[in-house]
Amino acid sequence: MEKSGLSGFSLADAQPPRAKGAWRLYEIEAVVWDGRSLRIQMQDHTRSVTISFDLPTSFRSQDEGDMLDYWTVRKAEEIEVATVYTIEQSPYLEWLSANSVAGLTGPQKHWLIAGLDQCVEVICDADDLPTIEMRILK
Repeated sequence: MEKSGLSGFSLADAQPPRAKGAWRLYEIEAVVWDGRSLRIQMQDHTRSVTISFDLPTSFRSQDEGDMLDYWTVRKAEEIEVATVYTIEQSPYLEWLSANSVAGLTGPQKHWLIAGLDQCVEVICDADDLPTIEMRILK
């Protein structure tokens, strides 16, 4: 864990219902940035879930296979598989905090939205919480 600088996985308080299928995770269908908010649209065979962040500082999307160090740390910290995590320490958060030219306004938090084949990492003000909306598919 120390080698990667990644530690402190926690399950977010708000989680969508578990998806049906592999790993009980949703497939990320779209990541939409409109200049103010970030919407991560996910679904399984029966539900659609949208996780939104207002004015995130930064975000990036990666193939889950490129994040093996994340899954190793999550497992070592005995945190279950879920959709929404926070990460206390990460190279991404450290790099952004040290290199931001915009002048961060305060403490930042690293969120991880885990999809079946894709994941989205979001950095935002520590006090900002995402919203989760769900709808049943017909």
